[in-house]
Amino acid sequence: MKLHMMTLNLHCLVEENLYEKQNRIADSIIEKNMDLVFLQEVAQTNTKSFVFSKVKDDNYALSLIKILQSKGKDYYLEYLPFKQSFGIYDEGLAILSSRPIKMRSSILISTVDDYLDWKTRYILSVSVDGIENVVFSTTHFGWSDGKEVFENQFEKAINSFESGIKGIIAGDFNISPESSEYKKIRNSDWHDLLQNEVEPTFKGDEVNEQSNRRIDYFISNYNVDVLHHEILFQEYPVSDHYGVYIEVEL
Repeated sequence: MKLHMMTLNLHCLVEENLYEKQNRIADSIIEKNMDLVFLQEVAQTNTKSFVFSKVKDDNYALSLIKILQSKGKDYYLEYLPFKQSFGIYDEGLAILSSRPIKMRSSILISTVDDYLDWKTRYILSVSVDGIENVVFSTTHFGWSDGKEVFENQFEKAINSFESGIKGIIAGDFNISPESSEYKKIRNSDWHDLLQNEVEPTFKGDEVNEQSNRRIDYFISNYNVDVLHHEILFQEYPVSDHYGVYIEVEL
């Protein structure tokens, strides 16, 4: 079975010309016929009204769903908000799926669990209709700073998968392949699906030490054949990150 997937950090709702960029993302989802889209820094204004479940009416992922619907494509949405950003947003993780979502779960992977603390981190997981024995997850790992340690968060994330369950984790890992933290992945039973990729996925800025590096990943705990991959939105960025797109054979 072939699957088309993308991971993208959306940079909350602070991008200029946001609606134009949302349309660009939606067009890429349609063009690539994406089955699953993994999103980080998915924001909604904390004073807005709830539309359903934990989703408010200006939720970034919901906006993408609406644009996709207007273009004739239906997607299912799972959203997990867990912290405040920029003083005005709920921020969290989201997964868009072209297939109905059968199972959903989330697990705290940081030491802190505080809505007002930006260091709070979770992993969001789903299984989808028609794909048995595979769990798809997204997360946004934090930096190692003494209190929070990447290796500990990574261990909690991979331990959230039951024995015998195949898993794919996609997201913003906040580490480069040259880092000591990356060795934790290499020394685990999980594989970097794009381990030979050298193009940066984070354009960042002049003060961020991770700028112009690859910090967004797809990893799996079993052998997955990668048929094709691309770094998206490089010419016309939609965020401070680029999209990472892969086509795989499960």
